[in-house]
Amino acid sequence: MYPNISDVRVPKKAFEIYFHAEGQDDSRKLEERGADWTKLDRLYTGITTWSSVGIFINGVHMKQDDGKGRVQWAKLHTGDVITIFDVRGSKLSFECQFFLDAGSCVAFRSCNNQQFLKIGRNRNTHP
Repeated sequence: MYPNISDVRVPKKAFEIYFHAEGQDDSRKLEERGADWTKLDRLYTGITTWSSVGIFINGVHMKQDDGKGRVQWAKLHTGDVITIFDVRGSKLSFECQFFLDAGSCVAFRSCNNQQFLKIGRNRNTHP
């Protein structure tokens, strides 16, 4: 939690990180049913932003939506850097590291891959 609640550069909910597998229910629903979502094929870590000015992932600007109300989302990999703000030498960033179990780190993004932003259906659903 960011300690300075009066800092206007930091949105109340800058981003949401979630786990998802294509063609499957939301990981939270699977967990409620007792299913082991960590073993799903094509499991990935996704991110959306709720910030009105967006965030940056590896220097690529990600907005809330595409201007038509469809949410933007991206897949995250270990080593990706999420930046909330970078203004006049003051910066708030996070480096991602994902682990499914002890000692197994999720793969790194391939070099120079900036074509990772996706468009979802609407603000209320994950891809």
